Amino acid sequence: MITNYFKIVWRNLWKNKIFSLINILGLSIGISCCTIIGIYVLHELSYDKFFPNSDRVYRVFQVQEQAGELYQVASTPAALPEALKENYAEIEEVTFFAQIFNKRLFRYQDKHFEEGNGFNVDSSFFKFFNFHIVRGSLEDFFTSPNTILLTKTMAEKYFGKEDPIGKVININRNQDFVVAAVIEDPPGNSHLKFNFLLPMEQIRSYRDFTSWGNNWVYTYILLKKGTDVHAFESKIRNVLIDNIGIPEWQPKLYLQALKNIHLYSSFDFNTDFADIGSLKTIYLFGAIGLIILLISCINFINLTTAKAFRRNKETGIRKVVGANRSQLILQFMAEALLYVFLSTVLAILFAKLLFPYFFSLSGVPLGFELLAVKNLSGLLLAILLTTGMLIGIYPALLLSSTRAITISGKGLSPVKRNKKHQFSSQKTLVISQFSLSVVLIVCAIIIRQQMHFVLNRDPGFDKDQIVYTPMKGELQNETRFQSFKNELLQQASIEEVTRSNGLPINHEGSFEGVEWEGMPSNHQDFLMSYFDTDEGFVNTFGLKVLEGRNFLPRSRNDISTYYLVNETAINKMQLQDPVGKRLEDGIIVGVINDFNFQSAYKQIDPMILRSEQGTMKNRYVSVRIAAGNITDGVNTFERICKQFNPDYPIEYYFLDDSIATLYNKQIRSGKLINLFAALAIFISCLGLFGLASFITTSRIKEIGIRKVNGAKISEILTMLNKDFIKWVVIAFVVATPIAYYAMNKWLENFAYKTNLSWWIFALAGAFALGIALLTVSWQSWRAATRNPVEALRYE
Repeated sequence: MITNYFKIVWRNLWKNKIFSLINILGLSIGISCCTIIGIYVLHELSYDKFFPNSDRVYRVFQVQEQAGELYQVASTPAALPEALKENYAEIEEVTFFAQIFNKRLFRYQDKHFEEGNGFNVDSSFFKFFNFHIVRGSLEDFFTSPNTILLTKTMAEKYFGKEDPIGKVININRNQDFVVAAVIEDPPGNSHLKFNFLLPMEQIRSYRDFTSWGNNWVYTYILLKKGTDVHAFESKIRNVLIDNIGIPEWQPKLYLQALKNIHLYSSFDFNTDFADIGSLKTIYLFGAIGLIILLISCINFINLTTAKAFRRNKETGIRKVVGANRSQLILQFMAEALLYVFLSTVLAILFAKLLFPYFFSLSGVPLGFELLAVKNLSGLLLAILLTTGMLIGIYPALLLSSTRAITISGKGLSPVKRNKKHQFSSQKTLVISQFSLSVVLIVCAIIIRQQMHFVLNRDPGFDKDQIVYTPMKGELQNETRFQSFKNELLQQASIEEVTRSNGLPINHEGSFEGVEWEGMPSNHQDFLMSYFDTDEGFVNTFGLKVLEGRNFLPRSRNDISTYYLVNETAINKMQLQDPVGKRLEDGIIVGVINDFNFQSAYKQIDPMILRSEQGTMKNRYVSVRIAAGNITDGVNTFERICKQFNPDYPIEYYFLDDSIATLYNKQIRSGKLINLFAALAIFISCLGLFGLASFITTSRIKEIGIRKVNGAKISEILTMLNKDFIKWVVIAFVVATPIAYYAMNKWLENFAYKTNLSWWIFALAGAFALGIALLTVSWQSWRAATRNPVEALRYE
């Protein structure tokens, strides 16, 4: 019987080629999108679960209270790991490691590169993170402070096919390290990614491991089986307070499960090194995947039920010869599953084509393809069965509800079903389909509009024509830097030069407890952001001095500290006539305009520029290039950098490009939503095309009679198209509040945001209506221009 079912299914498939092609194409696109997004979601949810005992591993972090606000800090004091291990029996093992922040110059023979992304690790590190050893041994790695462990990629970069074990790599021209081991690159679904590791002993001679005052290590613990995590977390809550005293910021310890680090981290002050994902992004793309699959399923259901009456006779005869309803439902379910199977085969091909584009936009790490293959079969099976059930149940119930045929003078004919109910169902499905499509179109437009807004709004400083480079090597020498700066300023293509401890790109340097002359007795503490810089900062970044003056070039004998304060800080301090007033241990010499030194996600905070002698923590050199002279300016900058810092590779960035990278995830998400919105509209139009074809075919006789009676082509087109127009308009009305709510919630992430203008929704509605009209009008035009004689003869 099953064989007979599939024979009939196959016969019906070939009998209705156009409808079958539309159904298969729509389903295959929906399944391929859902598959790709499903793999992405599984990948994001799989982070760090492959490590041994991952369910018992926790990262220790602290929550501090500063200026009445709570801040999460991922790093901890170096004294904490040992204290936890010695004093708490619930802990089975502890590890800690320190991030190597600055890039270092690696050299092996004639190969030399600047390398970052490294850690100093203790001997327990690999008990927590069992990365596969390719060559060498961990015992050799931890026997000496002058050993190094490389990832496989980095080892091949320097040594090629040569065995790296025992070879010597020089770092920063002043220290040699022996390669003790090579490990596989950390997998893409690990929050911990690095290029090299150094033993903790390498820094023990100059770092204080007994201090509770500085947060510079990351602490992980392995709890014993059966430990009550919440009770233990409460137990260690005040460890820092007990050892530091009771500082104003009240640091309290909390635990973060290893498997939660990737998706549930939101740490302040740039204290987290981890590869952080977004739970909101997972929800967003998960919803989009289901929406597109649902749209494709609605297509199938609509077209199947639309042509259901053509199979009334078949169903009625089967009932007469003894088929019961369950057997008919089984037959129609088998038909749906065959469609899904054929669509899945085509979906795999589509997915293979879409994979590279999706991965490049989603920023998925390398190695994701292997995970995709691993999870593909189970995911496809789940999608296949779910889709089969979604598209099969309603049509099967509808088609099997036909009663047994009756004998009449006109032959065999089944009892008619309620066509009004059927039409109402089709209308509801089309409206639902286009509502979902309009929501995606609105989301795509608003995300694009917001990204355009944040990238083009005035941040309060000039971000164009500025090139910056990290300070390193010879440039960290004061005398050498001044010669470098003077040489640059003598070039016609260079307008300004400055150095600073940060840039107006998500800058996080801040402190609290600021004191100033005339401070009110009832003031509340607040965080003050700061830049350590020099007299060139204001002109390089095009800031405006609103009161007082800019910094002046400093003489070697001037040991005073000077401040430039932004407008927000002046308002926060309630200062009148601030110029000349004391601030901390220095003098306010001027007031500058507010500028956005963080991303558009945050409001402008109180901020100062600080100029002091000898203690500046220089990190960057920034150069303003003369307008219209970018190429010459960059070439000049490269030449002089090489002249003054010959041992270090030249590394420079454009400030406007760096600012744009702050929004890379949102820009990529916007592009992906554009893609999925286009696919959703395409699938919807496929279904609309098929439905329009069926409706016009079923009304050929009516159209012929109307034309014989004098109906114009325009009247026929209006008659055929008005229902579709009405459905799309209703879909727009339904979609608008949904899209408004969703996008309003998304925009809450930004301190500076575009307006949700009416024209955005109108544009989305007009676009959907235009596409729908183009889709159905071709079929309507063919029916309206057909010779009525042919139409009547055909019927």
